[in-house]
Amino acid sequence: MLDQTAGIPGSTISDTPPGEGASMHKHYAPIKSSHPAYHRNIHGIELRVIKFFLWVNILIVSITKYKNPFLAIKRLKQLVKLKDNYREENKLIKYASVGKRYYFSYNSPGWPSKSFNRYIKHQLSRFDTNTSVTLHTLVFGITKKCGFKCEHCFEWSNLNQPETLSKEDVTKILRNFSDHGVSMVQITGGEPLNRFN
Repeated sequence: MLDQTAGIPGSTISDTPPGEGASMHKHYAPIKSSHPAYHRNIHGIELRVIKFFLWVNILIVSITKYKNPFLAIKRLKQLVKLKDNYREENKLIKYASVGKRYYFSYNSPGWPSKSFNRYIKHQLSRFDTNTSVTLHTLVFGITKKCGFKCEHCFEWSNLNQPETLSKEDVTKILRNFSDHGVSMVQITGGEPLNRFN
């Protein structure tokens, strides 16, 4: 047996040739990570505690925004109603811990963070009649490179063309959108993992 595969400590594959009791597939040992980005699902009492503090945080953001606890609670009730309407068909929501943040949706930033608080302020602003609508999520294509041939892709004619944005351009664009209130960036492309610079 080999000790490492693809640089992952503890992974093993069989080096026995096929036909001598070994299968044709690589067999990997379970990976346990101490890396801060390692994730785990949250459930039970821990989930209840996280939800409690999450909603306390949302209440604090709301009170800070409106400076009036009655209006803040009214807006929170509207936000809960909106959330319940969105999730009517899918009431099963998974909570996950990644590093030091908690996630419950692909479309909201992790909590606790300044981005999450900004996202909540934006969501609360939906119910204000005296504010203009602002952008809170940016879907940003950082590359035109892709080695897949997905049937549903509508970017085929644009794929595998020369890159038009440098790393500095991408950074500048992201900073500008962040300065204008964007709290969530969804990276796309092409295949964004093809661009590692």
